[in-house]
Amino acid sequence: MLNNKELLVYGEVSFPILLNFKDNSFDTWKIEAGASAELYQIKKFGLRTKVDFFFLRHEQVLGTFTPFGFDLQLSPVYHFKKSYLGLQMKWHQVIATHIAHSEYVASAYDEIYDKNGEIIQASPEDGWYGNTGSSLNIGIEWFKPLTTTLNLSLDLGLIFFSSPYTGLVDAMMIGQVPLYANLVLSYKLE
Repeated sequence: MLNNKELLVYGEVSFPILLNFKDNSFDTWKIEAGASAELYQIKKFGLRTKVDFFFLRHEQVLGTFTPFGFDLQLSPVYHFKKSYLGLQMKWHQVIATHIAHSEYVASAYDEIYDKNGEIIQASPEDGWYGNTGSSLNIGIEWFKPLTTTLNLSLDLGLIFFSSPYTGLVDAMMIGQVPLYANLVLSYKLE
C-alpha cells in the first residue's frame, strides 16, 4: 500500500465492536467498498485520496437503521521508513436510510391529544428517507504494514460539521458524538 504508483481497490465487511458489545446481539454490521491511492509524492511528503461506498445495518432501541452513502477523503501525509502519518479530511455523506421503528417508538405515540382532548392516531412512518446525514471529519491517520499481507491503521479526530440528522449514536436524546476513532487490522489477498 505504500507503493505510490498503486491504486488499491478493496471491499470489506466489518462489525463495529462498541455497538455490538453494547447489548451482546452482534446485529450491527457494515459493508464497504472503495479505492485509495497516493496522488503524488515529493520526497517524504505525499497526498493520498480515498473514496468509500458503504451500506450499514444498526439495530437499537429506537428501531433498525440501514443507511448507505459514501466517504471522500484527502490526506496530506508524511512518510516514514515503513509507515505514514497524515492529516485526514473526510466528507461523509449518507444518501438514504431505511428506518424501521421499534415498538418502543410506536408506544410513544399512544396518547397524543389534540387541542380538544381527542386522541390523535399518529405513529412514525417506516421507510426510506433521503439525504439523511453528512459530516466533515478532520483528524489524523496512521498506517503501518505489519507483514507483506497484514496492515494496521488508525484514524481519529473531530467532527467539525454535521447535518441535523447525522450519526445519532445510541438514542436521539444523546445527540451527535463530536469525535471519531477507527482501529483497523486489514489483510491483503495476494
